[in-house]
Amino acid sequence: MKKMNILVLMSAIGFLVGCGGNSNIESSDIDYNGNYNVIVISSTKTDNNGNTCQGANGLMNITNSKITGKVTTDFGDIFDIDGNIASNGNVKGGFAVTGYNVASYTGSISITAGEGTWKDIYGCSGEWAVSKI
Repeated sequence: MKKMNILVLMSAIGFLVGCGGNSNIESSDIDYNGNYNVIVISSTKTDNNGNTCQGANGLMNITNSKITGKVTTDFGDIFDIDGNIASNGNVKGGFAVTGYNVASYTGSISITAGEGTWKDIYGCSGEWAVSKI
């Protein structure tokens, strides 16, 4: 059931990302600023040391092309989100603990939602999705 819920969520996010309004709007005119719900899903079960890879949920904010926020893992660990968004919606950044970057992410965001992939330094990887609040 959990796997099906994730597939439904990812399908819904994919639909929202694919929805376009006015095709004449330039990507540089899009205002990405705002708060977004974040879900991080692990595709790998264990890391290089045999530890369980974790998913996470949280909030992020985009202000003037700067991404900040926090996610909490399935085990209660808190990670800071840091990154940047380009005028075309492409994003890249990292997840950090006490200032130490432990994972990187890339992807794209539209005016309402976004998705991409992530990989950490321990061998875990997966997908992430956001929806604007």
